[in-house]
Amino acid sequence: MVPAAVPGIFFLSGGQTPEESTENLNALNSMGYHPWELSFSYGRALQEPAQKAWAGKLENANAAQAAMKKRARLNGS
Repeated sequence: MVPAAVPGIFFLSGGQTPEESTENLNALNSMGYHPWELSFSYGRALQEPAQKAWAGKLENANAAQAAMKKRARLNGS
């Protein structure tokens, strides 16, 4: 349990799969009221699927963009 006096909590997605990160972000947003500010760092979880799809090859650019859009849409939900 986090005391109400704590001004904020910053959750990092590092070490989690993109899917786990999305699930945890959803859980945090589903908690309802909490007395502290909540922030979530999501860079790695957003970028990993796109980087894997791209694999450093120009011909994979569309697949990389699609992967980024998908993850952004899921996290925005």
